[in-house]
Amino acid sequence: MAENKMKDVAELLGVEMGAPFKIKCSTYNLHKITEDGLIDCENFECTRKLSLLLKGELEIEQPILDKSEKRYLENVLRPFKDRVAYVDKEDYGTKKEFIHIEIINDIELDFPNFEKGTMYKGMDSNKHYTLEKLGLFEEE
Repeated sequence: MAENKMKDVAELLGVEMGAPFKIKCSTYNLHKITEDGLIDCENFECTRKLSLLLKGELEIEQPILDKSEKRYLENVLRPFKDRVAYVDKEDYGTKKEFIHIEIINDIELDFPNFEKGTMYKGMDSNKHYTLEKLGLFEEE
């Protein structure tokens, strides 16, 4: 019996087996690689899309936040996630940045400063992001 190569395919595409990812310009945006191939959020096989990904004709949308940033923000924002207007990364002088959270009809939250370019690297400075755009609370 032939060896299943889907783990190698996932590695080649830069994704984890079974972990959801987005494909740019795709209607069913959450996909994952399983031992059966590429499947979408409705568990349909996407053989054509897999072929286009491997040929470089489709691209995987890289997440803005890494896993630890995403987990941290989800834990902090969970109690009032329905009232978050936006999240942004702001410059503080020339060497520092911080995360700013705008809450609808409430106070704003500013997180402690961090060295510029060390955290939240996928976020552009002074750009407003929705929770959805940041990929937060996708599983809920």
